[in-house]
Amino acid sequence: MIRHPAMAILPFILPLGALAQTAPVAAPWPKEVQAIFEGYKAQCQQAGGKFVPDRANFARQIEVTGDGKPDWVVEHSAFACKVTQAQMDAGIVPDTGSGFCGTAGCQITILGSGRKGLAPIFDGILRDLTPVDLGGGRKGIETTVHGTACGGVGAEVCIETLAWNGKKWALIKRYRWTDADYEADQRRQAALPPIDEVRGHEAKWAFSGRASSAVAEVSGHPELGHLRLTCRAGGGIDLAILPDRTMIPMPPAGRPLRLWFEGSMDGAGADQSVTQVPGQAEWSGPLAPELESLLGGRDDGLTLLVSGDDGAEWRELAYFSLAGSTKALRSLQAQCPASEPSVAAAAPPAGTANAQRIPLAVGYYAYVEGTFSTCANPVITPWYFDGTRFWEETDVTDPKHEYSSQAVSWEMAARDRFRISYRSRDEDGRWSPGVSTNEYVITGPQSFTFVGAVGSSMRASEKHQLCPVAQLPPKSRWYPQDM
Repeated sequence: MIRHPAMAILPFILPLGALAQTAPVAAPWPKEVQAIFEGYKAQCQQAGGKFVPDRANFARQIEVTGDGKPDWVVEHSAFACKVTQAQMDAGIVPDTGSGFCGTAGCQITILGSGRKGLAPIFDGILRDLTPVDLGGGRKGIETTVHGTACGGVGAEVCIETLAWNGKKWALIKRYRWTDADYEADQRRQAALPPIDEVRGHEAKWAFSGRASSAVAEVSGHPELGHLRLTCRAGGGIDLAILPDRTMIPMPPAGRPLRLWFEGSMDGAGADQSVTQVPGQAEWSGPLAPELESLLGGRDDGLTLLVSGDDGAEWRELAYFSLAGSTKALRSLQAQCPASEPSVAAAAPPAGTANAQRIPLAVGYYAYVEGTFSTCANPVITPWYFDGTRFWEETDVTDPKHEYSSQAVSWEMAARDRFRISYRSRDEDGRWSPGVSTNEYVITGPQSFTFVGAVGSSMRASEKHQLCPVAQLPPKSRWYPQDM
């Protein structure tokens, strides 16, 4: 039968009752099935989403054409494409598994074998599908349809048996369940093994130690095991986990394990990479600034995905507890001064020199997010860094900033953070008193991440990277020397 396991990311519709046994061990997919799967994956990734497939239920082999060759059933609902709430608010809503389901069932395609390979012989909405032997070498399927097809009401079970005659599906019989059928189904359901409960995580974070021995940690996660944060020599915070290798798709030797966390309060997401510590079971890496913001934010837990193939496919893990994480993180940050930005002084007036140069390479910096926004196709006009300050396109197109805000200062706030302050005009065209200040975390010599406005929850996570001029489209090369 068609099975749709429930996922926390996107709800999959469950079929009506257990009308058939599960499929045998899955055979390798043929190219026609693989093409459908890869199409959904590419579409999700192009939208900047995380592709979360249910491979075990996406496709299964059956035999319904009667030629002795494998036919295939594809369940279009057996995947999810995870995007952040911010992406959805921006209108980025890619196809996802739950969109292929409704009250009448879910989208199913049957690929039948023929002289030229596999081709669709059914494409429609079904509640379930069970291969049946009709005798005499004939094969068919049984499916549950709306109760009115059998003269009853919608909630009643009506079973149709169909056979493929080489050109179309023929109705063999239609059967309305009796009281005896309902009783027999209840007995079958009672005899099934119990469904595994969704494994959760309710542990509370703790802090202990001082200076180099300080640690913020939480244990008991079903898949990640023990997670701890420690001060990194030279500044910053390191994250380490002890993953259960039987529960997580582990990457090839030498490759990173990627984690993705999402909060529910603001819909912010955070990518975190860890690599295996040589000779140990532990995996570690520098704490991503976006995750640091989430751990110290308002959420009481985070959605968690993992990828062992560098983000090509993801798997959902148990919900991740943040009980006590803010207090534990703040205590650790007090022991790791470089990880916490210093209090900013009032923004200097326009034209004031920076006290310390922002340590980034000169050139264009574009917002990047998967294949949704890239150097070759940036959705936001890139900025230009001249070694001292950032220039925006409006500095050229609206030099007096009559219709746009104006950046007035660029300064380092900590070893790995800088801030840009802006002023804007009121409705009468006068400069408003005060400034607004945005904060950015330097993630490398050619990259940084916007984390939010000073005074807010610092939960944004917009990544920017240096883009070679040759990769940028002509309209994005607006800086005077490149025009």
